Amino acid sequence: MRRAAGIADRSRPRSLTPAALPLLLGLALTACASSPAWREPAAVTPPVRERPPTSVPSPPRLEPSSPGAYRVPVASLKGWSADDHRAALSAFRLGCRAARSPALRQTCRAAEGVEARDDTAARMFFEHHFQAEVLPGEGVLTGYFAPVYPASHRRVGAFTAPVRPPPPSGQLVDVRMSVAQAPSPRPSTPSIERPDTTDRTIAAASPSPPPPLNPAPTVSASLNLASLERPVNDPVADLLDRPSTVSPVPLDPTGAGQVTPAPSGRDDAPPLVVRVRMKEADRATIDQAPTDGIITWMRPEDLFFMQIQGSGVLVFPEGERLRAAYAGDNGKPFVGIARPMIRDGLLPVTGASGDGIRRWLATHAGDAAEAVMQKNPRYVFFRLGTDNGAEPQGAAGIPLPAGRAIAMDSSHHDFGSLYWIDAEAPTLSGATAQYHRLAVDLDTGGAIRGPIRADLYFGTGDEAGREAGRVKHVLHLARLVPIDGDLSEERDAAAASPRGR
Repeated sequence: MRRAAGIADRSRPRSLTPAALPLLLGLALTACASSPAWREPAAVTPPVRERPPTSVPSPPRLEPSSPGAYRVPVASLKGWSADDHRAALSAFRLGCRAARSPALRQTCRAAEGVEARDDTAARMFFEHHFQAEVLPGEGVLTGYFAPVYPASHRRVGAFTAPVRPPPPSGQLVDVRMSVAQAPSPRPSTPSIERPDTTDRTIAAASPSPPPPLNPAPTVSASLNLASLERPVNDPVADLLDRPSTVSPVPLDPTGAGQVTPAPSGRDDAPPLVVRVRMKEADRATIDQAPTDGIITWMRPEDLFFMQIQGSGVLVFPEGERLRAAYAGDNGKPFVGIARPMIRDGLLPVTGASGDGIRRWLATHAGDAAEAVMQKNPRYVFFRLGTDNGAEPQGAAGIPLPAGRAIAMDSSHHDFGSLYWIDAEAPTLSGATAQYHRLAVDLDTGGAIRGPIRADLYFGTGDEAGREAGRVKHVLHLARLVPIDGDLSEERDAAAASPRGR
């Protein structure tokens, strides 16, 4: 109690005499000069993670997907402001069904809330949610379409080409050739038909001497024209490609596709029959196969072009319409016929468009046209179904939006990805000067090869076909890369605020 009272007493002020005031004042000034003033300690708070300001978000640090690629703002793309962004947004939403990457799927969810009829809103969506990754180098842009062709359920008149479904894997077809043209049989192979590991059999009336070491190549026997005509990129004409340095093998004037030169000293040798799988044979061989069970027939030049396009609509005299959908091919490389036609003087350089080639084939229907078409060994099979008026589906399993879907090389690009097409310098007469637009990767094709290569789908019918047949432009590509979700949200918030506007 006393100690407590003492403390209480020290805190109570006492009266001072006048004589003590100067002494106390001096001591107080000395103490203030020798020690700092006491301050209330600051409250301790946990550290706060700083976020970048919403007005100027930093772009994500992403590694370029291709060496030499670089990123620019989407709004800086050539021709960007003139594009139809509403149509581009509609195509992007459709392609979202094929999107695989998490970043792209997240951006697809953001697209659901954009007003589709507002071009400004659509444009701002792309600018806020994507960066443009400009791919190095240049390539080729071509066009394709879903043709509409007349057809018949019977072989009659000009309808002489069967529309074939995929053959069973075990179905064989016979190819007749001379001794020198036939592949060499194994030593143990008897003179009767006997399958070997190559799925080919040799049938002969008597044993024959082995062929020369370098027998003359044939369309039907070699089943591979890669050494005869260098495959090109364009399904119709690739004038930008270097001409082939290999001379073509002359074809038989009958159009059967066999090489005409006979081996020296063997003119009287009996012909051999080589049996090959029909599913792996070349065009010339399949054209000669039996047509049992075929219910649909087309004009040969129309079927040839439908095989290039990969699908089509068939219209019958009774008014029935069927859609022919791609159902596989024979695995042979595509060989363009435009360059050989130009080289042989059949077409002028400026006339190798789709329309020009089609007119020539129709005018020279028969042996001459067959000989030209058989320079391309690739053969496409089809399945027939009801035509419901919708656009055909691409390889991604999604209906192709006309003017906004592209076929690309699937070894370099992913379905559902968004690209900016910058295509100029056309090489075919009557072509549109340039194409600047957003497009979605929804398809592929055997002739579409390389990282800077695209085939633009134009729709169904003759008008689409006329434009597609004139497209052969120098192409530059930019891939639209989704921006990180947080930054995209911040950009949207900044755009919606008065300051952001």
